[in-house]
Amino acid sequence: MIACAHCGGAPPPDELVVLDGKALRHSQGAQIVTAVTVPSQHYLGSALVENKSNEIPAARQLHDQLDLAGRLVALDALHTNAETARHRGQDCGADYLLTVKDNQSTLQATLNQLLHARVGEAFPPSA
Repeated sequence: MIACAHCGGAPPPDELVVLDGKALRHSQGAQIVTAVTVPSQHYLGSALVENKSNEIPAARQLHDQLDLAGRLVALDALHTNAETARHRGQDCGADYLLTVKDNQSTLQATLNQLLHARVGEAFPPSA
């Protein structure tokens, strides 16, 4: 992790890491993906989104630069896809919160089925 002198050193290990993309004002469409911890707002890093792309590759690039082992990481629904879940969830040693929206109907139906089948049982994240 990157230490932040302004925030008083390394980010607390128990805080949520949030990766999110934003369009920059007055930039003719330039976008950036930033990683911060919450609630302390430790800045961990940023990556520029390439022209004619979206924030997924930039978030993956930023993610690969950060030591997120043992951390809880939140990404918005744009990142809820098989490649991101597989690589980030299985290979990087972090736990992830991925958003599922109504426009991801197949995934939403699968999750509902799995959750209803597990009522009363332990539900390990790897399942």
